[in-house]
Amino acid sequence: MSSSVNSFNPYAHVHDNPQRPGDQRSTAPQVVRDNDRIGVFTDKVVLVMGVTSGISMETAAKGLHATGTHVYITARNKEKAKKTVEYIMNISERKGRVDVIEMVMDSLESVKSTAKDFLGKSGKLNILVNNGGMYHGGPESGSKDGFEMQFAVNHLAHFALTALLLTKSSNSQFNSRVVFVSSSSHRHSSTTNHIDRLYRNQSVHALSLNPGGVWSELQKVATPEQIKVWKEDKAIGLLM
Repeated sequence: MSSSVNSFNPYAHVHDNPQRPGDQRSTAPQVVRDNDRIGVFTDKVVLVMGVTSGISMETAAKGLHATGTHVYITARNKEKAKKTVEYIMNISERKGRVDVIEMVMDSLESVKSTAKDFLGKSGKLNILVNNGGMYHGGPESGSKDGFEMQFAVNHLAHFALTALLLTKSSNSQFNSRVVFVSSSSHRHSSTTNHIDRLYRNQSVHALSLNPGGVWSELQKVATPEQIKVWKEDKAIGLLM
């Protein structure tokens, strides 16, 4: 990385003139390489939610796996999860472990079961990435617990899993992280601030981020006509 690059915002210059997917904007594995972190965290454990499609497959799981961590991923579809593990193992720069834990995000009972399953497999958790969500866009529907579906999946599932696993994240030798993959509303994340205030003295820090626009299954509720309009919009196209 050039010495002239701002160390606090090292990739800002490659976003000055985006040219759609495949341009020179940074990827998670590139960030890992630039910071000399390939294979250095072999004693760390990571849990990433919702990794069978979208941004989490390309960044969180693949980038973190390259650091040598033992990566656990959650998924509701076992066949998709198997293909995801194969994809990560084939493309990652590090041949570490990837394990799958089944979780249905619209069921709090399933979230509790996931936490119990994880704790039965690992005695520690260094990084929790709360990813995975949905955009409903249609008639209102309810979760298995009676909550509005989007609220249940995008908020309650993340909050419940975090609460159940926080005690395993405390480690004085490594500042553990709870990462919430959000949207432009990340700057208003009171949950993130609350966790950081409460647990920072126990070496647990919380962060919330806006990953930007990504074409994924999140748009599956949109009509083909709407997708076509979005893709023809130059401003949207440059962001995705």
